[in-house]
Amino acid sequence: MMRRYPTAVWGVGVWSVAGAALAFFERTLWDAIWILTLGLWALYAAVGVVLFALITWRGWRRARLAGTLRAGGAMLVLEVTLVLGLPYVSAAGDEFQFARRFERLKPQYEAIVAQVVAAPDVRGKSAGVPFDVDAGPPRRVAFPQPGGITDNWEGVVWDPTGVVQSATGWRDGIPGRYTATPEAKRLFGGDLLACRHVVDDFYRCWFT
Repeated sequence: MMRRYPTAVWGVGVWSVAGAALAFFERTLWDAIWILTLGLWALYAAVGVVLFALITWRGWRRARLAGTLRAGGAMLVLEVTLVLGLPYVSAAGDEFQFARRFERLKPQYEAIVAQVVAAPDVRGKSAGVPFDVDAGPPRRVAFPQPGGITDNWEGVVWDPTGVVQSATGWRDGIPGRYTATPEAKRLFGGDLLACRHVVDDFYRCWFT
């Protein structure tokens, strides 16, 4: 016979799974609905507070102080654990979504690169894939990813020289101190903040 669990236990379980799912698909949601994603997080936090209050109130009504403290303490530990762990889940989800999109679009990226190499004036969009060209020399191609805001954007960059790898984030963690070389920093008309190698001559880069 299947063991029966209190409704509160099921509620906490569903709330925990929902939090992990929300974090894992946060980048996808942000690309789709942008700032409204913050509203989903606010709603999620509110549900957590309500669950904590209901579990605590139920225990007090039954005059079970020890049980109430245990249940409330367990819920509090779970909430703190989720808060600390969700950024890692979000990062893993972001990497997973990027890898899926890159593998799907890689053939088109390669075809566009071949076009650009053969005809330097080609730019704009090809088969629905937007791209930008840095004339160089050498010539480089950037494929903007969803979710960019004005001059803060992310792109897959094709760079046969690998010079974009000099961008590793802020130097010593101080905003405004770029690690990118002067040549790399000004690529594509923006300030290159960080890059990491994906495969072959493709890099995942962030501009600010």
